[in-house]
Amino acid sequence: MESLSLDDCGRADRYKLLADCYYLPDEALAEKLHGLARQSAGPAGELCRSFDASDDIESLQVDFSRLFVGPFQLLAPPYGSLYLEGDRVMGESTMDVQRLYRDEGLDVVLKDVPDHVCAELEFMSFLIRRGMECEEAGDQEETRRYRQKQMSFLDVHLGAWVEQFAEKVCQGADTDFHKTLGRLTASFVEGDARQLRDGAGGWEPQEEQHQRCGPYGGEEQRCSDQGIGNCWSS
Repeated sequence: MESLSLDDCGRADRYKLLADCYYLPDEALAEKLHGLARQSAGPAGELCRSFDASDDIESLQVDFSRLFVGPFQLLAPPYGSLYLEGDRVMGESTMDVQRLYRDEGLDVVLKDVPDHVCAELEFMSFLIRRGMECEEAGDQEETRRYRQKQMSFLDVHLGAWVEQFAEKVCQGADTDFHKTLGRLTASFVEGDARQLRDGAGGWEPQEEQHQRCGPYGGEEQRCSDQGIGNCWSS
């Protein structure tokens, strides 16, 4: 079986990077993206530089709240069921996502609705890393199974609503950062789903693939069985 570990490192990193960008912008995110902007080319670098080019974090936070929080109408609701089930929150698709998290042994005590864009992006990163662990262990059957899980999750959930969501982000955003984030989210997720079927995955040309795992070019960040990143309660 052809090794996909290096490509998968890049894929997992990019899903995690996108997830991090859908949290309220703060100094910690600014520091992470500032470091990446100096070393990343292609879409990842474009995203990071669009953050650096923003006037201030407060303007990004205001834009974030208008898009994803409210207090009144959300310009770009970040919940899958609203797109898959006709403006219904916590619908059947949400329950299915929650079941998939439980099937992977994850703690489903979430800080938000299970089909929030952050949770689904982080879950894709989790599935990719689990597949990498199976490959490293030489378990080809489990490696293929996790590949299939990734394709299924994109087909049924994240990939089925991300284009509509990203369009609302791009239309409603006042800042270049959130416009860039929306456009690149749709581009990456849709491209990854398409290329998964061909045995590859990617956002950037091959020469720009990460050579190390880790969301920000540093040491590898592994998802634990108790939760995924910032979106999950510890």
